[in-house]
Amino acid sequence: MLVCQTGVSSTNIAQPTPTKTSVPAAPRKRFVAPSLAGSSGFTWPVQGEIITEFGPSQRGVHNDGVNIAASEGASVGAAAKGRVAFVGTNIKSFGKLVLVKHDAGIITAYAHLGDISVKEGEIVTAGQSIGTIGKSGRVDSPQLHFEIRKSRQPVDPRSLIS
Repeated sequence: MLVCQTGVSSTNIAQPTPTKTSVPAAPRKRFVAPSLAGSSGFTWPVQGEIITEFGPSQRGVHNDGVNIAASEGASVGAAAKGRVAFVGTNIKSFGKLVLVKHDAGIITAYAHLGDISVKEGEIVTAGQSIGTIGKSGRVDSPQLHFEIRKSRQPVDPRSLIS
């Protein structure tokens, strides 16, 4: 109970009793990328199951994107219109990597690619193939590591793509 004193009188104000609510962990659902652009104008680059979420991992490392399991050789599309800013083929941990620069200081990254089908400086449209799912870098199963960065800060892709 909280007591407030004003002048010579005092008033008792009852505080609400806090309730303890537990939120059950959300069941792991198979993620399937939608075919239409989200409200941000970005789309998922590939269909598949998110196997590593954005944020801290069990190993104490922060994942700056999401990892999406997909069939090896499946096409990876650009998440939105942009210019290919970087193409690398032997990037530590990431293997084959493509970076695409978009408007408003946003960059998307696509790692662990099998093949790359774009060149630096090329303009790509949303959904245009930039490469294929692979297992390059430090992964042992076919997947795509996908990041969105705004002003160099990692952004959870789920917060921008519905």
